[in-house]
Amino acid sequence: MTRLNFRGEHADLAHNMSAPPRSTVSFRPYGTAVESTGKIGVTPGAAGLRHVLRADPDALLAARLPDTVRRMRALRADGLDAARGRYRQGARASIARVRALRLAGLVTLASSFEAGAPAVVVEDLADQPLEALQDRLADLAGRLPPCPALPAMAVAESLAGGVSGSVPGSTDVLAVLWTLTHLNGRTFDRDGLPILAPDLAEGGAWDFYAP
Repeated sequence: MTRLNFRGEHADLAHNMSAPPRSTVSFRPYGTAVESTGKIGVTPGAAGLRHVLRADPDALLAARLPDTVRRMRALRADGLDAARGRYRQGARASIARVRALRLAGLVTLASSFEAGAPAVVVEDLADQPLEALQDRLADLAGRLPPCPALPAMAVAESLAGGVSGSVPGSTDVLAVLWTLTHLNGRTFDRDGLPILAPDLAEGGAWDFYAP
């Protein structure tokens, strides 16, 4: 049996089979699905992942240090008033104070796991620079006790684009501190070096998923 090759010449069928067959492979990237809007959305559930917890620093502080959260809310209101009055410097100062209080609260909670260490209160930390508070939190994160409630690794999804669903923020201090201080990109690594969530000072919340 013969057929024409691409030069119009006769060639044996067996000889033509030396060319490797061509095929097309389609795949969908891990954890994504096409939404009706045409955008690519993360769907961890469709990828076989279970929700571990929502790490929301403000939800944790509201449960554990409510006075600190009340001060943060008052400062936010002051910042809005300043912004409406076009007092930009005052608005920026209020925002900076909110961020400092948030980190000071997290440092206070993390320091509570330090056996034998002197008690730390938010008021003693709130005037420190953000960089100093971040460094102190990272240092404490490296000495947190083990947290059996967390898997060794998990996928982290930022809620910066909007909170999805009605999942409440976890109030498990140790678990939330672990997740927000061992976040490398979109991966939680329990055995990795302490790395703070990039939007932690701004109150960024994250959902964590594991197989």
